[in-house]
This record gives sequence, C-alpha cells and structure tokens, in this order.
Amino acid sequence: LVSHTVYAPVAARMSDLGILVCVMSLEPLRIAVDSVEELKKNTLRTMYEVMSTGDHDVSEWAVGGHSMGGGTAMELAAAMKPGVSKLVLWGSVGAGFPPPPSLKGATMDALVLIGSEDALVNGIPEWKKIKCRDRLPDGPRGSTTFGTIDGGNHAGFGHYGPQTFPMCDGVRTIALEDQQRMAAERTVKFLTGDGGKQK
Repeated sequence: LVSHTVYAPVAARMSDLGILVCVMSLEPLRIAVDSVEELKKNTLRTMYEVMSTGDHDVSEWAVGGHSMGGGTAMELAAAMKPGVSKLVLWGSVGAGFPPPPSLKGATMDALVLIGSEDALVNGIPEWKKIKCRDRLPDGPRGSTTFGTIDGGNHAGFGHYGPQTFPMCDGVRTIALEDQQRMAAERTVKFLTGDGGKQK
C-alpha cells in the first residue's frame, strides 16, 4: 500500500554491498491485484531487460517482499520455480488473502526477517503464524532461516513514516538507518550463501 520508491534507500544499501536489486512497481494500486501469471510476465520482462544489457552477470534470482508483499513474493516464487532459488520476507510471515501456495519441499531457501517491535507481525495469533511458517521451504532441498532485528519495527524496512494501517506499529528503539543497514547486510549474506544469521 506504499510506493515502491520507499524501498530505494535499503535497495541502494544492498546494491552497495554487491547485489543487483530490482524494485517492482505495482502502481497505481500499490498492491498485487494482477494474476500471478501477469506478475510472472512482468518479472520475466525485468529479468530479460537486466540480462540483455550485458552489464550484469546474474547466476541466480531471488524474490522478496515486505509486509503484504511477502505473500505476493511467495506466489511469484511458486510460479517461477525452479527459476527462483531464494525468497526474502521482511516484516512478513507470508500471510495472504487467500494464503499463498505452499513452498514446503521446494528447492529454495528463504530468509524471514522481523523487527522485534513489529506490532503487525507480533499481533498475528500464534496459530496463524505456525500455519504460515508451514508454507515456507523446509526439507531436504530447501530451508528457511528466521531472524529478528532487535529494536526494529514494521515500517523500518522502508522509508514511509509511521505505520498506522491496518493497525499502529510498535515504536522502533533503534535508528531507521540502523534497522535498514542490518536488514541489508543480513539479506546480502543470505543471498550470497552466508546464511543471513545474526553473528
């Protein structure tokens, strides 16, 4: 429900750490209302444009999403496997309406990063979190790493100010720049094969 441009600062941090980042626009509604096939087509078009420049040597692709975008990222990952090998969820347990397809048993690794002060994720009933976690990669060909950014909140993964919908977010106890630096560093470690676990 926010502009894709709010992720530019954290995407730039990841880019500075050596990862090619493409932030997709879902304007004008800012939510995924297109069919998964349409999203897949737009993503494949972006991948082709990146590869056709010859400026980037991409060996594997990942998709990710923040908040409600996590469910969309799971749908896209399911539709594009085996072309997508990694999934990143920020401030999301992969919930969606309807729930995204299960990636359990998929040949894919996932990273789930949550802020300790994220009132939206913390407000989800435990039974629902378990149901969502059961849809994430787990098995002999893939796994999910869960991490917490101490002091981080829901809105801190982007630059869009206080989160008030559908409920008020928790209060961040670290600087926005610190939360985004930690998110970028742990995500890049995960994407490059270093696990993304807190050290």
